[in-house]
Amino acid sequence: MLKEMHHSDCKPLFEAGKALLVKSGLVCWDDKAFTFAPKYQSNDETAFEDWWKKMFHPGVGRYIAWVLFSVGAENLVKAACLCNGVGPKPPKKLHAIEKYVSKHLPELCMCRNIRGERKSNLIDGYKLLKDIRNRDVDNYRANKRGLNFPSVESQFVPAFNILAKTMNTKHHGGSPAQ
Repeated sequence: MLKEMHHSDCKPLFEAGKALLVKSGLVCWDDKAFTFAPKYQSNDETAFEDWWKKMFHPGVGRYIAWVLFSVGAENLVKAACLCNGVGPKPPKKLHAIEKYVSKHLPELCMCRNIRGERKSNLIDGYKLLKDIRNRDVDNYRANKRGLNFPSVESQFVPAFNILAKTMNTKHHGGSPAQ
């Protein structure tokens, strides 16, 4: 069941999510189009690898980038759910990503009429993100994140853009959603 929308609560999460995602170096944000795009093509991780070595750390920079990315993506889904009256209202503790993937994302899809392939892309993208986030929280494992790099373009950016389209752009900047 939909609850009251809380744009003052979702806006900081949305802004933090965008900032973390962009800082990760994996995606870009276009304010005018109100969309995300991959920063690097999925078939060439070399440019991203050069970037994170300089930006963060030559040994664990990829890990740092993926931690920023996964936390930003988590903030984004929470913001979209709050913006649409789905999920808990702060200041209650915001639930872990698992609850958003299993409960609140399907609710969001239902209330915003997200069906078929778009729904699968959104939920599958966040299931993969949950696995990445859980792996990164547990410990550091060298060279594991490179396997997820192609998913930025194929799964995550489409999922993020589905969420962005559910947001009320009047409250979050950008042009109104089409």
